[in-house]
Amino acid sequence: MIDASRLVHAARPMHARRAPRSACLLVCLAAALARPAGADPTDETQRWVPSFGLTSGVFAQKADASATSTGLTYNFILRQNSFGQEVDTVTQITDANLRPPVDGDDILVTPFVGGTFELDTPGVQAWPGRPRLFVRGDIAGAFGTERKVAREKTPSGLPDPLPDQPYFAEEAVPGIGSETTAEVQPLTYSAGAGVAFTIDIGSRRLRIKPSIEYIHEQIDFTGAVIRAVNTDTGIVAQQSITAKPSVFFGVTLQKDEKQDFQGLGPGLEIEMDTARIGPFMLSLFTNGRGMKVLGDRKVEWSDSTTVTDPAMIPNTTTFDANWEFEKKPWIFGGGVGIRFRWVPK
Repeated sequence: MIDASRLVHAARPMHARRAPRSACLLVCLAAALARPAGADPTDETQRWVPSFGLTSGVFAQKADASATSTGLTYNFILRQNSFGQEVDTVTQITDANLRPPVDGDDILVTPFVGGTFELDTPGVQAWPGRPRLFVRGDIAGAFGTERKVAREKTPSGLPDPLPDQPYFAEEAVPGIGSETTAEVQPLTYSAGAGVAFTIDIGSRRLRIKPSIEYIHEQIDFTGAVIRAVNTDTGIVAQQSITAKPSVFFGVTLQKDEKQDFQGLGPGLEIEMDTARIGPFMLSLFTNGRGMKVLGDRKVEWSDSTTVTDPAMIPNTTTFDANWEFEKKPWIFGGGVGIRFRWVPK
């Protein structure tokens, strides 16, 4: 005997037999699509967050400097008019230094603009502030100017030729003097690592980020000692007196030096989220840091030159100049910036 119920079941289409399972899948998919876009999102403190940004600010550091030089002995001729007759007096002069020793201090103020890159770890959700670790690297272009840390007159180079007018005073010769200058070079590296604490104030999210800060910079130095030595006053023509120009010989000592410096110390940054731009959260920040100089803070360099002139004793003399620069222990900095944090929904 043929079972009629089985014939009916066999006659049903295959898609009809699977309808209950397909319907269930469609209902589940529709429910998922109908869920609000912002429902139950993963908070950014629970994920790794990379970011990049722009920063600007200033570094400041105090320094001392000095310049010294060896001395010389020479014969000086003073020519005078005495009742229409030339009277010459020769005096032996000994100067302890080519130029007077000079020392000074200054603050090297260096504005900068650069880029910053940061990576935040997930935070500890059970602890107040959901603390998370972060590490940051910065590269900046510095716009420091040359600072005359120690200076006497305005050494810029002797004129060529030297003055030849009678009675031309030695201290009136342009370009003489001594100095020690310093200039922070354009490329500066810095980095930081610390803990970020997250605080929500109303609809704003704030991060307080104490850190350990590092800086690397290079400073270029220039030392100069320049003198025009007057050995003969010369004399103005009058009656039976024949005119004679002043006589000088020049001594120039000048040398450049450079030194890298590194610093390490505490820092603090305050960062606030302001607006979302696609997958990025735009945040503004301000920071301050103080870094103690690591290693030797003093730079010393020197130069020497040999000059021959018949007025000198001896006629050939070697001159030496020495320059020193010493940074104070701390470099201070502060800045503001904008950061784009990768926090897609």
